[in-house]
Amino acid sequence: MRIAHYIRLTVLLLWISLGFTSQVSAQNASCFSPGTLVASDPVDWPIVGFHDIEKIYVAEPYSSDGVQKIVFSLKVRNLRPDIPLAPLPLGTWNVMFNGTSGPSRYVQMSTMIGNPVLKHGTVTTVLGLPVFNEIGTVFGSYDNHGMMTFSIDKASVGNPQVGSTLTISSKTFVNTVGIGLLQLDESSPINYTILGNGTCAPFNIVPFGLNGDIPVTSDYNRNGASDFSVWRPSTGTWFSIDSVTGLYSQVQHGSGPNGDIPVAGHFDNDINADATVYRPSSGEWIIRSTETGATRTVRFGLAEDLPSPGDFDGDQVDDIAVFRPSNGTWYILNSADSSVRISKFGISEDRPVVGDYDGDRRDDIAVFRPALGDWYYYQSSNNAAVGMHFGAGTDVAVPADYDGDGKTDVAVWRPETGTWYMYQSFSQSIGYGFWGLSTDRVQPGDYNGNGRADLAVWRPETGVWYVHYR
Repeated sequence: MRIAHYIRLTVLLLWISLGFTSQVSAQNASCFSPGTLVASDPVDWPIVGFHDIEKIYVAEPYSSDGVQKIVFSLKVRNLRPDIPLAPLPLGTWNVMFNGTSGPSRYVQMSTMIGNPVLKHGTVTTVLGLPVFNEIGTVFGSYDNHGMMTFSIDKASVGNPQVGSTLTISSKTFVNTVGIGLLQLDESSPINYTILGNGTCAPFNIVPFGLNGDIPVTSDYNRNGASDFSVWRPSTGTWFSIDSVTGLYSQVQHGSGPNGDIPVAGHFDNDINADATVYRPSSGEWIIRSTETGATRTVRFGLAEDLPSPGDFDGDQVDDIAVFRPSNGTWYILNSADSSVRISKFGISEDRPVVGDYDGDRRDDIAVFRPALGDWYYYQSSNNAAVGMHFGAGTDVAVPADYDGDGKTDVAVWRPETGTWYMYQSFSQSIGYGFWGLSTDRVQPGDYNGNGRADLAVWRPETGVWYVHYR
């Protein structure tokens, strides 16, 4: 049995390397290894502690166009970019890195106008105060939970070579408007050695799960990266491995024999995803809070309903919501004020595909109509309905933010060919890639924490995850 298993695994890996890799690498894919935690600052500054940068991750992707980058992912405590001018609109956050051969350089995130503006430059001193000298903008994204991810070309920061050291520290400033940057807080500096891109792999293979499990991808560990997670109906157990740190966790919650459906979502205030099930027989949502460990039950829905949670009211907490195919109606329980929203949007054969399609950091109600290959979503930013044709009847809807611009991209996966088609909102162009077999379960997510969704599938018969980083 062991020899046979080894042979099958060897053939499988060979097939992946000869088949998938050659196809995917032709699609302008990035070589990206998961980010490394380089700084952790659990201490609050006493007055404006909610501005503190808690963690910084660094990784070094290499794009097929030859551009080498440094990617920072950082968690800013309780940042609310979705609320203009709040809290402390003059706050400025900086990540400083001092190369061995070059001046100190910063990536600056300012909320002078409410939403963070990402840019890089140098810092000089005027009258004893640091002054930021902008060189250029930085491409990045951020969410309501205070997680920011941005990338800069290595050439723009002195083109540090393999083995050279960057000294990284997070700084919290208040912009004194015309005078300079008044420093309020600084984490302890940490050194990071440039690794280079020669050994990074564009894909990851992770054995995790058994045949019969249900994959439930989400961020259960609050580090901005999707975790490898499954729910086992036979025991009602949730299993997860942090895709960045490798931390393992499990918790018993829910019951397969009772017909429970696992639902990924953030239903409390700690940002971690909560183990949640929807029980169609009673229309109950049973939520186990990762914040308190307590379980609560909310009755909201009917047996026919499809659970479709999302943060529709923009309060950083997912709202309990269902789509009722029989009448094409959405029922949403707003977490902010416990009010109920009822919206007629869709028809019986539609499939709910919740996402933030307009980039206002509130989820939009949306449906995919397989018979026509049509998408319809209702933008919360302007209350306008949008429709577009993208896909075919046999396609699986896989909406996610594949280009890292903070908007959910319309996307489908075609099982018969294993092809992903993505309408990228940033460039308004169509991207594609080959990843997966017809029997796989597609699970797109940001598994390396770089702010872009990766192509990922889970193979039920072997319990193996296959991820192609973007």
